[in-house]
Amino acid sequence: MHPYLPHLLTDIAAAHRTEIPVEQKPTISFEEEMEEIVKWVEGEEPLHTFGYHCGLDTINFPPPEQLTDKEMKQY
Repeated sequence: MHPYLPHLLTDIAAAHRTEIPVEQKPTISFEEEMEEIVKWVEGEEPLHTFGYHCGLDTINFPPPEQLTDKEMKQY
């Protein structure tokens, strides 16, 4: 196992949010809101990134080439 994985999993668990902060959204038109919904439904644009939910960014993860197939499937 990659020595970084247990620490990463601990960080993810510690970053778990039980409450999602309320966002102040700018007022948008009905048409703009419908465009956002269509993008989300078609899978073009995620509503929120993984980092939004846990506070971790791509840089916090080891590059995939450093992990074995078994390690990637395990976690």
